[in-house]
Amino acid sequence: LSEQFDKHRYIFWYDEDGTMEELVTGMEIEGVEILTLDHNAFSLKYRIQTGEQPERGFLIYSKEPEPESASNWLLDLQMEGMKFSADIASLYATECNILNTTIRGLLMVYVKLVLKLFQTYITSDYFLYLCNGLTAIAIPEAND
Repeated sequence: LSEQFDKHRYIFWYDEDGTMEELVTGMEIEGVEILTLDHNAFSLKYRIQTGEQPERGFLIYSKEPEPESASNWLLDLQMEGMKFSADIASLYATECNILNTTIRGLLMVYVKLVLKLFQTYITSDYFLYLCNGLTAIAIPEAND
């Protein structure tokens, strides 16, 4: 991510599930100011345009989905910069060198479904059973 600031002054990170919020709030990138977009687009834009300028740029993080172009107060900055994504599905797609947006989108849907399955139905005991072949533990029933 740090290297991208050599090419782009503004980097937007839309994290719809907020899964990376803890990582972002603890992140420090030299010469970069990290701003959080939380229903404050107009004041954020004012801050970017009139406030003290960091050496390399701004990382604008949002837990919300990307707004529609017509209602995006930061669209001009976003068009000048780039969008960054670091959810688990995007990381897998990048690791597998999947550039086709349709296939990448399908992979993201699949990975999110699998993650939801693990979070919802699979307990640590069941996971141990699957990994180690333990037969002494009871396999929990999935709750609907």
